[in-house]
Amino acid sequence: MLLAFTPSDETGVLRDARANGFLTIGILLHVTGIVRDRNLVRYTLADNDGKEFAVDVHSVTRSQKLNWTYPYKEAPLFRQKPDEDFWYIYLPESHTVYCSFRGYKDLDQHSKGFFDLIKHQHPDKLVIDMRMNGGGDYNVGLRHLVQPIRDLADINRRGHLFVLIGPDTFSVLRENL
Repeated sequence: MLLAFTPSDETGVLRDARANGFLTIGILLHVTGIVRDRNLVRYTLADNDGKEFAVDVHSVTRSQKLNWTYPYKEAPLFRQKPDEDFWYIYLPESHTVYCSFRGYKDLDQHSKGFFDLIKHQHPDKLVIDMRMNGGGDYNVGLRHLVQPIRDLADINRRGHLFVLIGPDTFSVLRENL
């Protein structure tokens, strides 16, 4: 039922990911008749032995502060700097430049520092992480990121350039990078 709220011409993986995301939106679950109360959802889950149990999940407002518990001491790179559309870091232990590319805002300015870092560090590997990229103006990405990377002969070859994508990576980018 929730697939009806996703674009029909999108890839199956992206449609499924969006439908799974809808499971967290109480108003959508309510309006579709899946739950009676948009502020309370009961999920029935199964443990590793197949034993089912129920969990009641209550809604929170956007302004409520949640105290999350994470299974790590330091967030993995893709979870760091969640408010930044584009950031990068040199990882000296692996001679790698990691770039989190979530959005296109000010990409022309951000990419200058990015390519300066690559020029200065001469990394062996480049990782462009687009797992949180919901899309944007492909021509801007082409001009400020894709074409300059194509010109990096030491990087633009097998085993040195990695582009990470996931179900939330917008399909146009996925097909053209």
